[in-house]
Amino acid sequence: MMAFAVLDVFPLIIDYFAANVPHFFERCTPILPQINRFYTVKPLSSTPLTVLRTRAHTLFHGVETALFPASCPACGFLPLPPNAQWCTRCDDALPWRPLAAGPLSALLTPLRAALDFRAGPTRTLLHQLKYRNRPELAFALGQAVARRFAPPPPNARLIPVPITPEKFKRRGYNQAERFAAGLASVWHVSVDQSVLVRRVQHQSLTELDRSTRLQEAHVAFSLADGAQNRARGAHWVLVDDTLTTGATLHACAVALTRIRPSGVEGFCAAWAP
Repeated sequence: MMAFAVLDVFPLIIDYFAANVPHFFERCTPILPQINRFYTVKPLSSTPLTVLRTRAHTLFHGVETALFPASCPACGFLPLPPNAQWCTRCDDALPWRPLAAGPLSALLTPLRAALDFRAGPTRTLLHQLKYRNRPELAFALGQAVARRFAPPPPNARLIPVPITPEKFKRRGYNQAERFAAGLASVWHVSVDQSVLVRRVQHQSLTELDRSTRLQEAHVAFSLADGAQNRARGAHWVLVDDTLTTGATLHACAVALTRIRPSGVEGFCAAWAP
């Protein structure tokens, strides 16, 4: 009886494999170059254990990417186009802002924000890059923004709004610096993180009203040691991920007035008025 039961099930098994195995091999095809890289990748060290670890990491990362392709961080669309950080649908839906965001501060001329925070996929993208350990999104967004907006003067330098050492240790990166790096890679300007420092922050500015934000931000930033002699007379572009009241960028601009800059601009990924 058991033999007959197996014979009855056997055609079903054959049909299942006939229907699914071709798709499995289609999914496995992208793995083949990764297997080849397993034997050709050059590790940082020549010790046998390091060689094995490096090649194994390369192989398994390639297998994971091929079998479980990344989805769009904004809408969850699967899979993403090659070398893309978000899908084409979300890219088409990005709410670009052609006009300046100011005047929120007389010290920032101009003050620009690339996207409308409250429209399209902007809020989700910024949340992902800031709170979900996705610094590569900030860099890609900076590149996308830089391709649409005119660059600053050739002698300008970008200053990402600094975060406290405690927050950097907890998050592992400064999202404003990653966004600025993306801008700089297209605009061909430099990023300078040695000018401003942020003091200890007792409460997130996003939790405060406008008047309290202005008071807290005013004492939150100062010039780094030696910056007064290094950076006098330069043209600066203060860069941040989100613009709300303008208090943060204004406080940074106030600190920069001590070195008599030739000009100070503000540039943010998004504006949330």
